[in-house]
Amino acid sequence: MRSFLKLCVLSVIVALCSCTHSISHKPIANSLPAAQNDRSVLIVIPPETRAFTETYSNLSGDKWVFHVGNALADIAPQVFRNQYGTVSITDSVPNKFTPSTKNQLVIMRIQSFKPDIGWTVFSRHDGTLTLSVEARGSSTVNQTVTGAGSDSSGSYGKTYGALLLPTVGITGYNEAMSVMISNAVTATCVNALPIVLQSGQ
Repeated sequence: MRSFLKLCVLSVIVALCSCTHSISHKPIANSLPAAQNDRSVLIVIPPETRAFTETYSNLSGDKWVFHVGNALADIAPQVFRNQYGTVSITDSVPNKFTPSTKNQLVIMRIQSFKPDIGWTVFSRHDGTLTLSVEARGSSTVNQTVTGAGSDSSGSYGKTYGALLLPTVGITGYNEAMSVMISNAVTATCVNALPIVLQSGQ
């Protein structure tokens, strides 16, 4: 009987180890009102940026694949709507586009995403995103911006349950990472916004 129980426990451990977890961002709820003005901005997210992922591996063989590019494409327009009456997004610069004070364009490219993942279900997870930003308006401004975000698995009340059922811990772990991605991308877009506004002055 003991041998059977040991075999069951070993099977669970093997099943939980060496897994690959695909982590998407958690959609943000923008509580700020949309801008009511005649300014417009076209956000360009190149295909390689939208497809950008970062992989993190721990010592047990688990892997987490962070879909940061998709998060940027989803969150950037929401952040920019707080300052621009019209916000559009595309994957390339249009052939006929004349930037001006009220008709701006910004190209965002991901340079890096650096996750710092906690070791336990009680740990905090951090992520730092770096973007190159090219803003075109009445002038052109090029700059690199960085933003950081974090979250803790303990925020989801699943840490103690993980002591009895590891899959519960993994769920809380992954939820925290989704929020961490959203927070890092949001912070970086907020930091990029003044650059775009500057190009329109």
